[in-house]
Amino acid sequence: MKTQRRGFTLIIALAIVAICLAVAIVVLDLATHNGQNVGAGYTKQQYFDVAEAGIDRGLSDIDSNLPTPGPGSQSAPPPNPPPTPSGDQTALPSVPGVIYHYSYWHNTVDAAESTPDPLYAQGLGAASTITVPPYGTLVWSYTKGTGRDVGVEVLASVFTSQHSSCAICAGGNISVGGSTKGTVPSECDYGGTTVKICTDPNPAPNSTPTAVPIVMGGTYSYSGNCSTPCAYGDGQVLPDKTYIQQNANTSGFLDPQSTIDEISNANMWYTLSKSDTNVTYTDCSAGCSAGNVSDTTAGQTQFLNGNLSLSKGTTTYAGLMIVNGCMTMSGSAQLYGGSTGETIVLGTDAQCGGDAFSTSGNPLWWQGTLYTANGSVSIAGTGKTKFEIFYGDIIAAGGVSLTGNGTMAFQVGVEDQQAFFGQYAIASFSQDDLAP
Repeated sequence: MKTQRRGFTLIIALAIVAICLAVAIVVLDLATHNGQNVGAGYTKQQYFDVAEAGIDRGLSDIDSNLPTPGPGSQSAPPPNPPPTPSGDQTALPSVPGVIYHYSYWHNTVDAAESTPDPLYAQGLGAASTITVPPYGTLVWSYTKGTGRDVGVEVLASVFTSQHSSCAICAGGNISVGGSTKGTVPSECDYGGTTVKICTDPNPAPNSTPTAVPIVMGGTYSYSGNCSTPCAYGDGQVLPDKTYIQQNANTSGFLDPQSTIDEISNANMWYTLSKSDTNVTYTDCSAGCSAGNVSDTTAGQTQFLNGNLSLSKGTTTYAGLMIVNGCMTMSGSAQLYGGSTGETIVLGTDAQCGGDAFSTSGNPLWWQGTLYTANGSVSIAGTGKTKFEIFYGDIIAAGGVSLTGNGTMAFQVGVEDQQAFFGQYAIASFSQDDLAP
């Protein structure tokens, strides 16, 4: 009987040993595979590091080809397409033996353009097209001959301010209301009917287009004593509603957030001001006033690091003014920008406790473009000259509200104005590798 129990115990012990051996084999196999996976993952990351070196070189190339802020940087041709690199690039010292190749595709027009994904031609990723923003550049780089090549690509965009044939361009809603009193500008009086938004008061020889173009990502509304739909054009008994585009695509006049963030970099402008006499940097974080605004000429850039408030007097400039905060015009303040002046306001509505740009009282905006890159615009008050409160163009990332007693005139002369400055900003990034 004891012999039988001992035999049974031996069988159980052998079974336990067999189970433990099987578990050990499985654990060893898992450890081996995990080690291999970790090693493969590390190698793959090294390959991506090599490919990303090509992206860095490509971005450096295209940045060096940009016009510098100063003469010719505003209302100038777009940056020249960078030359295409030839041949393969040397390996990184940290990853010897792995070469990479980089190149670019540059969009030379002022509208978004699509191009086939260049990595697909190298066996990476899926067949698709990539939409490149106006004057943007697609940069790609990939490793070669590794057996499992990887590739990376970025969309880089440069800041451009463009508003072809647009009196008001808004990412949100546009509302027009209020009333008109007294003698209004002749261009806003059509057969005894007063309109709030009208065309250029100084046509040469004739104002074109013949209706006031208004484009928005939201909806258009009007109230008060405005005539439907509150915007007339020269020679039009009734305005052409096709010029008022609701729920429109805003990519043609609004820049990606990455480029706006680049423009908001105060340190960059401070550094540029030290090496370029055409760039002015003013730190007025406690509050900027008319005395901080430089009387610039076309092609010059001034960066005001703070909120700007104009309440009286006449302020003139003809270049590019960047307000790194909110902007208000009140009282009898007048701002003259001429045909080349442009003001970019970077504050958000939340930061400004209302709208990024607002007017009240009897101010006058005379010529030039207003661009609220992160916020909205509120035009209110009566206006300084014949009840005209704003003569220029408006681009707003948010909405636009025109109320009060004043009128607005579209300055045709500044349409298609473009400004190029700063560095390329990365708008998007992607990476691909070959299937195992």
